Amino acid sequence: MATEPIEASKIAATEPNTTPTDVQDQLEALITVNTDAADGFTAAADAVDDAAITGMFSRFAEERRRFAHELEDVAATFGGASENGSVLAAMHRAWISVKDSFTSGDRAILEAVATGEEHAADVYGDAMATDLPPQVDAVVSRQFERIQTIRRTIDGMLTVDA
Repeated sequence: MATEPIEASKIAATEPNTTPTDVQDQLEALITVNTDAADGFTAAADAVDDAAITGMFSRFAEERRRFAHELEDVAATFGGASENGSVLAAMHRAWISVKDSFTSGDRAILEAVATGEEHAADVYGDAMATDLPPQVDAVVSRQFERIQTIRRTIDGMLTVDA
């Protein structure tokens, strides 16, 4: 899905508390969390025993890859994604817990996925709490709603499995 280009010069005029760098930083965080989620869902899909869950996680991984690409397109309108993502990466790689859970069975993997999605929702919440330009906010809000739906699905599976 192509994203309508946003002129960085229009941000200052329409969003006085947001600079192109602020927007770029938020987009970078969202790209990172989606890339991590895609990797985590792929690893979780490979690790679970239930074929239905495997398929679901594979679909979620592909969706999160699309989210990351969509955000990269948006970020390109602000000069592209920064190469300095190491601080964010060092702070939080919630999906690493998925890898550590693989020997614990499907429930532990579901719990690790739930933790990763909670982290993703937090990153989206942080981005939405800033003054994003309307075009960026529309993309972020739509993706956030989908992540919330995924969280509810996983939480429901954990409740049923309890």
